[in-house]
Amino acid sequence: MYRLVNIKQGMPYCDYAIYLMEKEIEYAKAEGNRVLVFVHGYGSKGYGGVIKHEVEHRLNLLKKNNKIVTYVCGDKWGETNEDKIEICKVAPELNVSNQVTNINSGVTVVLVY
Repeated sequence: MYRLVNIKQGMPYCDYAIYLMEKEIEYAKAEGNRVLVFVHGYGSKGYGGVIKHEVEHRLNLLKKNNKIVTYVCGDKWGETNEDKIEICKVAPELNVSNQVTNINSGVTVVLVY
């Protein structure tokens, strides 16, 4: 099972969107939710917006500091990799098709402890 979290709703500033993401990760741990699908958008310029890049940067730091297990950016979701396989063991419905959660470049899937 996964939870969908829209951190781009209301067009927040990047710092606030990242704050929301980190709070949602904390809540997920406390509530026992293991998989979060963050909707952050891709950006209007066609090459990825500030929030998308900061989400990936921050999740990389959280992974290195053992705050999350792993994550997969939506633009890498179609690839077969160990991180996607690990996430789909916990939330197998994500592996059915991209239509299940509309996994694309504007979302990132996170596995928490």
